[in-house]
Order: sequence, then structure tokens, then C-alpha cells
Amino acid sequence: MKHTYLISTLTLATGFIPMASHAAIITWLSPTNISGDSDVSTEGDFVFAASFYTLTTSTTVNGVTFSGGGNISDMADSSPYGTDLTYNFYDANDTAFTSAVEPYSKLSADYQTLLQSAILGQNNGGALTLTLGDLTLSQEYQLQIWVNDPRGGGVASRYTTITDGPVLEYSVTDDSGSAGQYVIGTFTADATTQSITISGGTDSGSSSNQINALQLRAVPEPSSTALLIGAMSSALLLLRRRT
Repeated sequence: MKHTYLISTLTLATGFIPMASHAAIITWLSPTNISGDSDVSTEGDFVFAASFYTLTTSTTVNGVTFSGGGNISDMADSSPYGTDLTYNFYDANDTAFTSAVEPYSKLSADYQTLLQSAILGQNNGGALTLTLGDLTLSQEYQLQIWVNDPRGGGVASRYTTITDGPVLEYSVTDDSGSAGQYVIGTFTADATTQSITISGGTDSGSSSNQINALQLRAVPEPSSTALLIGAMSSALLLLRRRT
């Protein structure tokens, strides 16, 4: 079953960003099927990335280092991430979300390591919240989130819904070896924290709240870039006139 979602009416083209005291509006792109290392965004400047993998301290994919480490109980209560990331998920798993079947098995070893772990909510539980911390006011950020479960069978039809955002499939075709999806959203921080609420769903069987990885990057504001280019162009034109 394919799912539909609503994209916020806020667009970058409007240049208008409503401000709220509790959280900025996130503008989400369409979910993208996991396909290879280049999925991992390198736009702007690296801020923070989490793998939720306890068996190694970090995993690097496409030049981006995702932090893990700690033990399962620490991972479940967000201890390894300090104030960069907190959440109210209940469990974590290091190695469950993998498959020896293609096309998933053709992903790089590092990407498979990144995607095989996750933080989890209780089956059929309510919405759960991720909170990004230590943000800079008025800075534009890019947030990337992955969900993945290529095992097939009874868990293949699960999905995660981001509140006011998209639906992400754990397995794109619901078959063994079929990886999940990632999504990118942008927001301008109006506070030092930003919360994202997710809920789990399924077409059959028990649902699950799950996030396999995420990263946060700082990106230049389009309006600022345009102003800089315009100023440079004006200065160049003035110089030409003087010469």
C-alpha cells in the first residue's frame, strides 16, 4: 500500500517563515528510497549525526560520521548524545534490521551498518518525540531521517509517520531485501531546541515507532546567499564603471 502525505504550505519560495515559540515549521521534501552512500547529504556544514549502533563508536558513510556507542539501555534513553539529541523511545536494537538478499545486500558495508540499528517505541504505542538541542537562533538547518527494515515477512508493511510531515516506508516493496526510505526537511531555528514527533503504523500486524539514523546540517539561507551575490555583482559593476 502506498501512502500519501501533506507537505506544509510553507515553501522556500515565499521567503516567509512563521515563528512559533515551541518549534519551527519544517518543510519536508518527498521521501526517497534508500539506494547507496550518496543518499547521505553533504550540503552545508555538519552539525550532528546519530547511528544508534552500540557495537561501534562511529560509522562513516559518504564522508559523514554518525555517532553510536554506549550500551542498549543508554541508547534507549539517549544518554550517548548529551544535549545534541534527546528522545523518549523505549528500546534500541543493534543488528536486527538487515538482510542478505539483494538489493539491500548490495549496499556498502558501512551503509548497512548504519541502517541495521534503530531506536524503537513499543509495538502499537503512541507518538514519540525526538528533540534536537544546542541550536543557533535564526540558523537554517537541514534534517535527514532514515527508517529501514529489509527483513520482509510480517514486519514488511510497517511505516513511520512524521507529524505534519511525510510517511516513511520501512520496506519500499514489502519484500525481503527491500530497504526503506529517508527524508530531508529544512527549518530555521526559532529556539535552541527543535522537536519532531513520530508515530508508527502498519498495513497488517503490529505497528512500530522506529528511527534508524539521522543527521543535522547547517545550511546558508537562500535569501542571504542571494543578497551576497547581488552585493558582489553591484560592486563589480561599480568597479567596471570607474575603470
